[in-house]
Parts: sequence; structure tokens; C-alpha cells
Amino acid sequence: MKKVIAVAIVAVLVAGSSAIAQINLQGQNWDLGLTNDLFLIGGPGTASSIQGIGTLSIQSMGINPDQNGDPTTEAEQGIGAALFQTGSTSTGGARITLDQDLSIAGFKDAGGNGPGQVQSVGDLAGPAREYQGVKLAGSNILDKQVGSAADASGLNLAAFGMGQEVENNCADGGQLSLILGGQYSALEGAPQAIGHVATTMTATVIQIQVANTPAPVGP
Repeated sequence: MKKVIAVAIVAVLVAGSSAIAQINLQGQNWDLGLTNDLFLIGGPGTASSIQGIGTLSIQSMGINPDQNGDPTTEAEQGIGAALFQTGSTSTGGARITLDQDLSIAGFKDAGGNGPGQVQSVGDLAGPAREYQGVKLAGSNILDKQVGSAADASGLNLAAFGMGQEVENNCADGGQLSLILGGQYSALEGAPQAIGHVATTMTATVIQIQVANTPAPVGP
């Protein structure tokens, strides 16, 4: 009897919001990733791996103090991310492999903006621009060759958030992006069965805000 059972679940949630914004020059970029490769052949055995990584980065700037010493132009931006990856394999002798990749990186759009987060603005009520760009990518590849019974499973989880907030004498505003991604794949094969599972997930978020200097008001 030959039997192969394969399960693959991929879910990605992307949310964004934006408003008119203005502020000064600052930028930040990031590149986070996890890779997991498991391989068994030639005899009974098991293998497993668990990985995790997290980061938090915040920038803040204030310029042009007024008569009270408070900044008239302010900018803040920040990112936070958490990646989790786990995989396991088991075999009685058949070749079984599991390859996993998970990454989050700043993204540069076709217009040359970015990568990552960028804020720029003229003094006081000058023109302003905000950019946010990020790309999430994940993959699970499971493979069983002819031989004994064997099984493998892999799980990728990712959470990422980034935000920008600005204020000057002309306007204030902000933008926020949130990415949540989950990916689960499993493969179970009876003796002499052959099976293969390949899944991918991707999400790309780009947000741009531009505010120009207001036209002068006539007499």
C-alpha cells in the first residue's frame, strides 16, 4: 500500500492606514531572516529545529524651537518585528528533507523611494514626504523519496509593524502598516510512497505621503 498525506496552510494579513504628513530628514532600513534545513537518510532517525528573532528600532527628531523652547517640527518613526520558525522530520530510513526560509526586509519601490522608512521635510511649513516599504517572504519545501515510512512538518510565523508620525506649523499626520503571516506545511508518507510539498507566502506594503507648501493667501 502506498499512502501520502500532504497539508499546506498559508495565511497573510496586511493592514495599512495613512494621513497627510510633514517633517524632517531621517531614515532606517532592516533585513531580518531565518533559514532552516533538515535532512535524514540511511536509517531510523529524527531531527527538529526551533528559531526565533525579534527587533525594535525607534527614531525621533525635533527642530526649530519656538520661544518656549518646544520644537515646531517633529518626526518619529519606528519598527518592530518578530519571526518564529520550527521544523521536524522523522524517518525509518527513507530520504526526507525540509527546507524553510522566512524573511522581512525594507523595500525600494519602482520610483526609487526607500528602502525601509524615510521622512523628509523643509523647515516649518516646507514640503514634506514620507515613505514606508517592506516585503515579507516565506517558503516551506518538504520532500520524501521512496523507502520506509517518513514524515516532516514546518511552521513559519511573522509579525511586523512600522509607523511614522510628523508635525510642523503647517500640518500633522502619520501612517501605520501591520503585517501578520503564518505558514504551516506537513508531509506524511507510507513505505515506498513518494511525496513533495512546496508552499510560499509573500506580502509587500508601500505607503507614500507627500505634502507641499501651502500657496500664499492673497490680501
